[in-house]
Amino acid sequence: MGLGVKSTTEGNATFLAVAGGYVWDKSKDETHPQYNTQEYKKIDDTVGVRAGARYDNLTGEIVGVRFNQHEKYGESVLVTVASGGEKFVISIGTNNRYSQDMLKALLKMNFSKPIFINPYDFTDKVKNKRVQGISFKQDGEKINLRNDDAPFKEASFWKEANKKQIKRFFEDLTEWFTTTVTEKVIDVYFADGDVEATEKVAPKVVAKVEEIADEMPEVSENDLDDQLGALLG
Repeated sequence: MGLGVKSTTEGNATFLAVAGGYVWDKSKDETHPQYNTQEYKKIDDTVGVRAGARYDNLTGEIVGVRFNQHEKYGESVLVTVASGGEKFVISIGTNNRYSQDMLKALLKMNFSKPIFINPYDFTDKVKNKRVQGISFKQDGEKINLRNDDAPFKEASFWKEANKKQIKRFFEDLTEWFTTTVTEKVIDVYFADGDVEATEKVAPKVVAKVEEIADEMPEVSENDLDDQLGALLG
């Protein structure tokens, strides 16, 4: 899920979360036409309920990227999307399945063109396994998220490594993505903050919000196989 971020310095930008296969504006109540709720399992195995305006996807131009450190929930990536004259800030914790896809996409996308951002979360009926992430399209073509430059371990490592070693690998891999995104994306395109959009794109999400509440991350550190697939493509 996207980490909640409280802010009064983002102007009219709408903070959005990505969770459960959808884009959420959690500031909206039952009076909003897109209002919905969704149960989810927290990392402590208790059941939580997210609520707000729920959308399938978001289309727009990436006009800002930065990392933010939360004193309680740790690091998150904040991606600003301009769409239809409005700005939306997608906030996702860097230990999250969705952020792993977002970081990979930031290294592959063209920032001069609109991008289609489509979260998904379903159970593969053949493998009986949860499938979760974000797909991205530009010019109608799906972006290949595989980053061959990312650190990699051979099959022998996964057969012999203990839980601590595997956890350390994921931490190092996440650090590689955050460092590389900082050097190749933020420092190159967004070093001075948000940039001006070059195109106007019809918005998929329409709302304004001043703040969004904190929320416990949903990702389990035990889900190592799924995290590997998400990080490496």
